[in-house]
Amino acid sequence: MRYFILLFVFLALQSEGQNQVFLFSYFTGNGQDGLHLAYSKDGLNWHALNDGKSMVAPTVGEDKLMRDPFILQGKDGLFHMVWTSSWN
Repeated sequence: MRYFILLFVFLALQSEGQNQVFLFSYFTGNGQDGLHLAYSKDGLNWHALNDGKSMVAPTVGEDKLMRDPFILQGKDGLFHMVWTSSWN
């Protein structure tokens, strides 16, 4: 849970224009270990959160993968994430 709080702090800072922080969502390997996040203050130098370990384990889909994660702020102001959960 604390990782989600950290995620929302980064996103809130970015959305309010305070000390710009970029958040990058990614996967490693085949996506079987889940969501990874990194941050950057300049868009060039990135630092993995959680010591490079997965933040969220995949639990949905037949193959239990979390590939190609994408986070977007909707018109409703909420942040949404989608990802690929299977090869099928």
